[in-house]
Amino acid sequence: MRGRRGRRSVASIDVRLTGRARQRTDQGRILAPGQPLCLRLVVSRILDENGEVLAEWYLLSNVPADVSTVQLADWYYWRWKIKSFHRLLKSGGQPLESWQQASAAAIVQRLLVAAMVCVTAWDLERQSGDEAAQCRQFLVRFSDRQMKRNKPVTTSALIAGLMILLPLQELLTQYTPEELQTIAPQAAPQLCRSG
Repeated sequence: MRGRRGRRSVASIDVRLTGRARQRTDQGRILAPGQPLCLRLVVSRILDENGEVLAEWYLLSNVPADVSTVQLADWYYWRWKIKSFHRLLKSGGQPLESWQQASAAAIVQRLLVAAMVCVTAWDLERQSGDEAAQCRQFLVRFSDRQMKRNKPVTTSALIAGLMILLPLQELLTQYTPEELQTIAPQAAPQLCRSG
């Protein structure tokens, strides 16, 4: 379905949900009557030029009526794009919910770095040639991910590799290899013993 042109149709109607709701009690979950919910049902459908349905989704929303149905459908569409981006970051070793930045500005800054890494990985995936293939293999190896034979490179592995390479590159601008060889035995003597 991806890559095919389509025309979107959006419609909505006000609905009132009056069914029983699941509630937790000491005895477990029970069905109990609750307050009716007044919501808007939004149906969004994408059709190709022959009228074949390419995609269709339903949304129940309590967003105020002054927000248009089309705008609400757009928000829902972008929500899935954002969710997919979040899943990609997470699989690339960037669990946003574990970040511990103290301010909104710090979160935005870290998110921008992660987004730039994603864009770099996407660009590298689409490049052809031996140098690009070598770079992809290097980053996958750096990521320490096990890959399937039929899929030797994934976006998340490239992101994980880049997120290791970038701090390493910064480290190498501040210290010489000789300084690092001196520091390593002090930092982890049991790992640096020879013999």
